Amino acid sequence: MNKLGLSTVVATLLIVLLTVVLAGIVWSVVTKITKDNLDQSQSCFNAFDKVKLDETYTCYNATSHELIISLEIKDADVDEATFGVSSSGQTKSFKILNTPSTVQYLQNYTGANVVVLPTKNSGVAYRYDYTGAGFASTSFPDRVQVAPKINGKQCDASSTIQNIGSC
Repeated sequence: MNKLGLSTVVATLLIVLLTVVLAGIVWSVVTKITKDNLDQSQSCFNAFDKVKLDETYTCYNATSHELIISLEIKDADVDEATFGVSSSGQTKSFKILNTPSTVQYLQNYTGANVVVLPTKNSGVAYRYDYTGAGFASTSFPDRVQVAPKINGKQCDASSTIQNIGSC
């Protein structure tokens, strides 16, 4: 009986080997995807207590129609920060980079038109031309928030001030 074929033992070994190889491939793909997403998420997660608006120095001057925004960055490398200013259902946003640039309606607190994010473990105050940006001079800002961009990933708002006091 000259039958050619695989014995049950060899067939079982081939199936087990194929299963182990496929499991290894799936494991490596899933591990890489998970690690990449965790690295990006961790950058933003750490930013929540490191990129903050300072409530003490953030205020609205109704006479000059300027919103003073004070930002503190602790131990974090921030690429840029997106700010949102809201009033009466209207929101305006602007970005400040970690390199000197000009931003419409925004000045450094000292009056310089060139603005830059604060470096690690420091803070900066900005003057935002509230009416120049399109808000009514009779309105009062309801909220200001900041959302950092870290390691190329845009994070959610890390700090929000809703009860903005008068300067």
